[in-house]
Amino acid sequence: ELAAAGLAPRIDFQDHWVNAGYASPDDFLARFPSKRRNALRRERRAPAEQGITIRTVRGDELARDPEGWAKACFALHRRTTDKMVWGMRWVNQRFYEAAIRGLPDAVEVVEGRREGRMIGMAFNLASAERLYGRYWGCSEEHPFLHFNVALYHSIDECIRRGTKVFEGGAGGEHKVARGFEPAETWSAHAFLDPRLDRSVREYVAHELRERRLAVQQWREEHPRLGG
Repeated sequence: ELAAAGLAPRIDFQDHWVNAGYASPDDFLARFPSKRRNALRRERRAPAEQGITIRTVRGDELARDPEGWAKACFALHRRTTDKMVWGMRWVNQRFYEAAIRGLPDAVEVVEGRREGRMIGMAFNLASAERLYGRYWGCSEEHPFLHFNVALYHSIDECIRRGTKVFEGGAGGEHKVARGFEPAETWSAHAFLDPRLDRSVREYVAHELRERRLAVQQWREEHPRLGG
């Protein structure tokens, strides 16, 4: 409809985890070759060996202290983005608090604690069928902490709760090696300056062909993981 209205469609892709009716995390891991499966299990064991506990906080627990959770999430998010040359704080502490207060049935915080301190978090949003991973942050560096807080724990929760899709957010080739699959995402664009509009249309038309080819090639190269 947007294209018919005169906008130029653009395709991109993110990596999404799709629940194929897994009965347990072991059922999910069984899809991988033995060597890769053993590597993933080692990564998943790391938090317990490091004295880190991970859990998902939802609903009433967040609602009892939205300001406190917002402060903790933003502090970890800020520490992580500030260490990156390209890091940008797209949201502030007020955003976290407004989301926790205003979306009590949707917001989920995955927390990682060590010696009682919250050292890592993933800020997610959930619908009845999908989990949306949005922001991540940590105050300590531990091997595989990011994978466990931002990916593995939520994959296991999706299996436990019957969630169909986990959209882990943009970027990250590391997701593919951990069971995520390329999924098309769409947007549509138009610019008032006809010169710019013409250039953008030419570019997205070329990009559209290249992106579709890339996804097709990936699925041919990964028939077991790509479905």
